[in-house]
Amino acid sequence: MEAGEESAVGPAVSRRRLRGWALWRVHLVVVVVLIAGGIALVEGTPEDHGVNFAIVFTALPLWVLGLPWSVLQVVFTYALEDFLFAHLPAPVAYVGLYVLADGPALVNVVIHAVVLAVVNRHRRPARPADG
Repeated sequence: MEAGEESAVGPAVSRRRLRGWALWRVHLVVVVVLIAGGIALVEGTPEDHGVNFAIVFTALPLWVLGLPWSVLQVVFTYALEDFLFAHLPAPVAYVGLYVLADGPALVNVVIHAVVLAVVNRHRRPARPADG
């Protein structure tokens, strides 16, 4: 599309589509930064240091961004942890814990993208006013 040329669906619809995808990008960046920060905090804390309360600053927002899926993870945390460590080697079980903790927020990012794609596909162009 050349400079100054309008899209086939009209400028208003194009702006809405761009705004929707910009919001999705912000959603994705926030989730990825929280996950990376959480992993860095967990891995950066020595085992004998005790409880790392700084992880709460990344875990709580991830749980909120992962609702409603994160409710299952919160309710069944100990059962899932026991299951993972009983049936898998320790390194794989730790990866499983990261997936269980961070997965719900990532699922919502994917759902957000799918909804945007479907809405943008079915959104009709604005009709020109009869004049």
